[in-house]
Amino acid sequence: MRPFAASFRRTWPASCPRRTSCRKKQPGNKVSSTSPPPAQDCSTAHGRSVRSSTPLGSKNGPDEAEQHLHHEREDPRLPRQHPPIHPELRRDRTVHRSAIASTTPPIALRMAPPIPTPIRRLIHVDSLRTLLLRGAVHAPNYCSADGLYYRPIHDPEVQIKRQDLPVPCGPRGAIKDYVSFYFGARSPMLYRHWKHTVPGSPGGQDVLIYLCSTAQAAGDAGLRFVFTDGHSLAHYTSWFDQLSDLERVDWAMVQERQWADTLEDGDRCRRKQAEFLVHQVFPWSLVHELVVIDASRAAQVRNILAAVPAAHQPLVVARKGWYY
Repeated sequence: MRPFAASFRRTWPASCPRRTSCRKKQPGNKVSSTSPPPAQDCSTAHGRSVRSSTPLGSKNGPDEAEQHLHHEREDPRLPRQHPPIHPELRRDRTVHRSAIASTTPPIALRMAPPIPTPIRRLIHVDSLRTLLLRGAVHAPNYCSADGLYYRPIHDPEVQIKRQDLPVPCGPRGAIKDYVSFYFGARSPMLYRHWKHTVPGSPGGQDVLIYLCSTAQAAGDAGLRFVFTDGHSLAHYTSWFDQLSDLERVDWAMVQERQWADTLEDGDRCRRKQAEFLVHQVFPWSLVHELVVIDASRAAQVRNILAAVPAAHQPLVVARKGWYY
């Protein structure tokens, strides 16, 4: 079978001055204004590639066609063939499906999901007492009107985009109908807090606490949920509502400490931010651990827990490795 690339050749119209000038540069080549046009169709615009008029079954077999193509590629008189621009270098920094398909590992080659599967939500330490009194974490669209103070930590611009974005499976609705968790630690959102680039949220990462639970605990409690294989705002992110599909998450990327996109893989950051979303309310009793940055913050959190003795008392652990 003739190679696909060999069916394309670069030609110039017979009347094109560039074609004539190129031929003049060849030593011993006589140029005539009445030279007959080549057998190929030269009706294309200047500098474009056209399909060869040689049929696949002609005497010009694959070897000859490939040699001709190789000769044209190396000819210095022809315009240089630039490789396509990688999505990472595009001005809009958009990663397309074609790039994702070439960089995302096949399911058979991915790391198996950890069982039980951890889910983690970041909150401000000032919001901890409110959650203890409410006995639950509520989705933004289902917050209790009890007057208790809850300090948001998310970028307002991102939250506006999530307000009406539909969820395509499970209980459906909008993203802000759900309590959101990440599967992994050291998220890009935490990085922004570390760099103090989240509007209206001073204090950096030191004041943030991880609420830790598992996807299986949510399922066993009868909670309705969905999860994604990447950031929920990305149009090419896939959505699921069955725990049997957890293998579709790139767990190696979720657990990566360095998640920046690269020229070889322009989809790392999206896959790092795979989410687990619980519909409407997540009971406080399902939070089995609170992770903080250091011992001093752990002491503060234990004091807050002790002030509300009737509430469920999760284990408090300091893990600096979960922070930047």
